[in-house]
Amino acid sequence: MQSATRLRVGVDSRGVSRAVDLRCEVPQLLRVTDAVDPRSPMLQVHLVGGAAGPLGGDRWALDVDLEPGARVCLRSVAASLAQPDPHGRPSAATVRVRAGAGAVLDAWPEPIVSVRGSHHTLDVALDVEQGGGVRWVDEVMLGRHDEVPGTLVLRQRLTEGGCVRAMSELHLGGDARATSFGQNGPFRVVITAVGRFDGPSRVELGDGGTRAVRCALGGGWATWTGVGDRRGPVRRVLAELGLDR
Repeated sequence: MQSATRLRVGVDSRGVSRAVDLRCEVPQLLRVTDAVDPRSPMLQVHLVGGAAGPLGGDRWALDVDLEPGARVCLRSVAASLAQPDPHGRPSAATVRVRAGAGAVLDAWPEPIVSVRGSHHTLDVALDVEQGGGVRWVDEVMLGRHDEVPGTLVLRQRLTEGGCVRAMSELHLGGDARATSFGQNGPFRVVITAVGRFDGPSRVELGDGGTRAVRCALGGGWATWTGVGDRRGPVRRVLAELGLDR
């Protein structure tokens, strides 16, 4: 299945962010979930799954364009399952975000679950103008309960004013230990993020071997990575490093 969903957000005369162009294709359905309130300049949008997936062979694209000064909080209503098809074809999802000067995007979708036999790639590209801000968080669960996961490639790229601030690629599940520098060890939960943060690099250890790291990039940016066996403890140890939902 081919799917292309696009959201463009502008700012009205009162300084309130509004969706000025919203075009959705199944299964990526975007819904404005917070009433426009003159006292709150941030627009809340949820990603709603209109069908199962991604399935093997699927190609999904999500385009988010924030005009200067626009502010958006992006969430999703449920986890998504990367599933195989009978032919073993890979699936892929691309996210492209453009944030104008002074625009802010806070995106923290629910996890993507790598189902046994699946081969999925998630490619996120964030293009921010000077003075803009983005926080993008990806959560991965490797397999359902007691399930061997498929393979999942997670890419994040951040540019500010045409300058590359961050670029990462993680290969998870399957034979990732043999093919990737981004190894997750025995853990089944991986959370990785990039966003605005002023502070030094730091490592935090939690219960049950949960661990996380914050890497300062300079220029007011940082990346976070946390791993563990359960999502709750991983989120908590990341909150200690300033990544709090």
